[in-house]
Amino acid sequence: MKKFSFMSKIKLNNAPKKMFLLKQISLLLATAFVLVFAVFAWFAGGEGTAKATGIQVTMTANNNMLISLNGGSDFRPAIDLMAEDDQQYISPENAIKDLLYMRDITSDGLSFFRPEFLDNDSSTDRTPDPYKSWDAAGDNSYISLSIVFQTANPSNIYLSEDTSFITSAEKSGKLLSSNESENVGNNSEFGKAETGFFSNDCIVGALRLSAVNSNNNLVYVYIPRKDIEMTKTITNGVTSYAVNTGSENVTNKTSVHTYYKSVNSTSAPYYILEDSADVVDSLGTNPRPIATTTLQEGGSCQATATINIWLEGCDPETTRALSKGQYSIALDFTASPVN
Repeated sequence: MKKFSFMSKIKLNNAPKKMFLLKQISLLLATAFVLVFAVFAWFAGGEGTAKATGIQVTMTANNNMLISLNGGSDFRPAIDLMAEDDQQYISPENAIKDLLYMRDITSDGLSFFRPEFLDNDSSTDRTPDPYKSWDAAGDNSYISLSIVFQTANPSNIYLSEDTSFITSAEKSGKLLSSNESENVGNNSEFGKAETGFFSNDCIVGALRLSAVNSNNNLVYVYIPRKDIEMTKTITNGVTSYAVNTGSENVTNKTSVHTYYKSVNSTSAPYYILEDSADVVDSLGTNPRPIATTTLQEGGSCQATATINIWLEGCDPETTRALSKGQYSIALDFTASPVN
């Protein structure tokens, strides 16, 4: 936005001219204020931007396993990442309290990008511009946790099926409603009587989780809430939204992780859409170990893995119809001795 500069080259020896100039300056000041306020409102309102707040994150370990979020200095059976009392057990690179600002980004589970969008795109679904350079996503726009696991014997470490992603609206039984908007918690202004009312918390359907081993290799991408799907229809130029839940109502697309992939080019940087081949549908079916503890000099067995959690911008749930969602993330780890 252009800056307004007011030069003080004004002669005030003529009263009519003085009044005219003062009026012109007042008009320019008013115009500048309107423009500045409009730009601020665009950013603050999050036009076309999905973001989530009110997030709680906890971690628990089972089978006599302990976990550390400060590089192995302190091992504990459970850590609440948002609790004041547990901050002393969390290293700065793992701290998310008061910093977390989850917004729509795109990732293969290892690299995280914040797309640049087409300049003329004013639709409800913004279109990324693949020929612009995209910056890496900010550290506080997604969750990345480097975890040290400790066991008594060499063990495979798993993220267990008891891991949960539950919305605040679900806890009160007010996620969706087909009749009254008052029956929905954290109600989205885009829910209508003809399509059903829904909560902003449905943004949880766009959450993705990736597990990365100590060699920085992707173990898998997990879609924790594939039971939530937003659909959009356009009739006579009018856009409307609806949210479906439950495996019997959603399409197979909810089980596919689509993301933007960087492509090498001699002419310009560009990105293409790709589907991940490393998606797991369930943490309890054919589980993949995210780490294997081995014997250390101190006598205990340890291993390290990274868990990333983000809002995938390619998912239909990251339109501006869902914003400021609230949910709880409970990461539950289990260990199985190596035979």
